[in-house]
Amino acid sequence: MIYLYTVIFLSTLQLISLGYLLEKFIFKTNFEIKKIGIYGINSIFILGFISLFTNFFFPIGKLLNTILLIIPIFFIFLYYKLFFIKKIFISILFISLLSFITICLSNNYNPDAGLYHLPYVRLLNDSKIILGVTNINFTLGQSSFFQYIASTYNNFIFGEHGIVIPLVQIYSFIIFSLVYYLISSRKVTYTYFLIFLITCFCLIRINRYSEFGNDAPGHLLYFFLIYLILQILEKKTYSEYDFFNTSLISIFAFITKPTLIFIFLFNVFLLFRFKFFKFFKLKITYLFIFFIFIYFIKNLMISGCILYPIKITCIDNLEWYSTNIEHHGNSERVHDQGQAWTKGFPDHPKPQKSFKDYNKGFYWLSIWYKNHGYIIIKKFIPVFLFFAIIILINLYFSNKSKNKINNKLDIESKDLKYLLIITGFSSSYWFFNFPVLRYGLGYVGGFILLLFSIFFKEKMSIQLKTLKNLLIFLCILIVLKNSNRIIKNLNLNYNIYPWPSIYGFDKNINNKHQLTKIYKDKELYFYTPNKSSLCFFNYSPCTHFNSQKILSEVELTKLYNFKTFKIKEK
Repeated sequence: MIYLYTVIFLSTLQLISLGYLLEKFIFKTNFEIKKIGIYGINSIFILGFISLFTNFFFPIGKLLNTILLIIPIFFIFLYYKLFFIKKIFISILFISLLSFITICLSNNYNPDAGLYHLPYVRLLNDSKIILGVTNINFTLGQSSFFQYIASTYNNFIFGEHGIVIPLVQIYSFIIFSLVYYLISSRKVTYTYFLIFLITCFCLIRINRYSEFGNDAPGHLLYFFLIYLILQILEKKTYSEYDFFNTSLISIFAFITKPTLIFIFLFNVFLLFRFKFFKFFKLKITYLFIFFIFIYFIKNLMISGCILYPIKITCIDNLEWYSTNIEHHGNSERVHDQGQAWTKGFPDHPKPQKSFKDYNKGFYWLSIWYKNHGYIIIKKFIPVFLFFAIIILINLYFSNKSKNKINNKLDIESKDLKYLLIITGFSSSYWFFNFPVLRYGLGYVGGFILLLFSIFFKEKMSIQLKTLKNLLIFLCILIVLKNSNRIIKNLNLNYNIYPWPSIYGFDKNINNKHQLTKIYKDKELYFYTPNKSSLCFFNYSPCTHFNSQKILSEVELTKLYNFKTFKIKEK
């Protein structure tokens, strides 16, 4: 356990150092504790960018990853007095401890981790980009930018298990920033109350590492962007620094979870709200455009689509893209099947319709409601109970003191209206296209929180001390919940104790010896796991799908010096 905490502590130092150096280089700013969340997010993004760009030419190897760890930590010695300031050092310890408690003796987000999260990280560590890799395992095309970040944590110091760290780190940095803002504030405003709701919502709904996957980081970034926007609207100015942070977070959220594409509506709103039309003159704008461009190029190379599996973004004449809807990696088939599943297709008593027909109209609605709809309501029950507590406390103080908080200098009503329109529109699109909560938690949660907060804009009577005590109580509950998991699993004895397993469902087994090599014409095509198992973080490339069907559809060759799974008959 000491080693796990040490790894997390070193990662925290790496991220804070890298993020601070970036900001100091671009904006010449001084270190501020309230910006630690920004430092962490920006540095995690940079690591992913380096990984993405490097993988066009090389695998993401341990040597590169070790350099990426050591150099930022080395710079700490240049600013050692800064990092030994009591408040800063305590903040670093707090973030590390939160990460440790959240991840220790936990599990990965299975089965998705074994399906494509971990296999794609392994692929990045083993190989440079493979053209058409979705033709052997279509789920690899749904991998996130976060897999690129995770691949940089497989170094000589952390070992292979380090790849589980960045997922919990982004959670801890964001939660720390939100909580620090609330604890350090000295007055209650409407903005404060709304950020309080956002923080509590994140604590209630996002607190188990085994449920994070690729979804939690995207939604946490979505809520963090709203947090930044609220502060911008409160101060009524929008600077180049704000443009940089809000743009980076939006891009980060989108490439982590492409279903969050409507997050860019917030950026459009800010540009018009503050008439910030000089953005096209800023160098950073073109750096962001370049990054999105290479991200789309990467998507084209592995799948034949700019945004896999959206058919309209695919290029039919690429040699590694299949236009045959019966083929394993065909984007149209993958899209229709995925959408049908989010709308409850597996729960249909007689699934006689095709995926495409099932998705049309509102035929799916009654079927979806009986299962997914019920699950969503069930998952929001703790949030609604929290709302009820807030209402009761407000009524108590309202009757006791007859005082209301003056929000005269806070957010303008028209700005709140635009935020509601953006989150409401996004929630509607989510509901009619991919209505599973893991895809739309940010949209739906943001809309519900904004809507609920409206009733308190002019009728807020809860005192600052009460809100802080309620926040501290909720934080303690979350810590106790995760501590209880650790205590229950404390006596476990397995190979990688106390890390989450990355090799299989069973923590006691290293699955590497269970993979089967699949050859064709004496050439190794890919690996496949035994039945009832998945690929996880073993050899790559790996697929758990029907190997004989895949072999009949693809041919392993080389194009432009890239290993390619070419389609035999398009």
